Amino acid sequence: AQLGNQDLFVDAEVDNQTPYVGEQITYTFRFYEAADALFMPSLFMNQPSYSPPALTGFWSEGEVQNESYRIAHNGRIYTVTELRSVLFPQAAGGQIIESAQVTVPGFGFQQGGVLQSEPVRVDVQPLPAGAPADFTGAVGQFELQTELDAQETALDEPILATVTLSGWGNIGTAG
Repeated sequence: AQLGNQDLFVDAEVDNQTPYVGEQITYTFRFYEAADALFMPSLFMNQPSYSPPALTGFWSEGEVQNESYRIAHNGRIYTVTELRSVLFPQAAGGQIIESAQVTVPGFGFQQGGVLQSEPVRVDVQPLPAGAPADFTGAVGQFELQTELDAQETALDEPILATVTLSGWGNIGTAG
């Protein structure tokens, strides 16, 4: 992020701006609070509230993950709260992840306000031609493992077969 010298600000980005249709990307929203600011919303009962972006054209999977850490910039210390979402683009072409925002409550003589990120453009690539006829759209890295509880058995004795599909990507489309 290009840091200014403000007390509070936000930014947003994706880890891959040119994914294929169905390929997993991570959207990251960051909320910066200067530790030396006169008004630090994280110290008060009314915490800032996050409003996620509209995700038209994307499938979202799982819970929003968050992490907090501190950074130093221009002689100031910032507490950064990162909110990450796993997304899967659903159609080729230019897709826009709309602005996300944080509403900062007012306290005492300080006014509250809304901080809004810039929209994020994602140029989604179509899948390569020549996919097999039974391709279901699963894009990612997957591993299929099989295991039998016995290598030999008597006639009419059952065996247990375990099949495990693991990996990363939109595993729900691997059917």
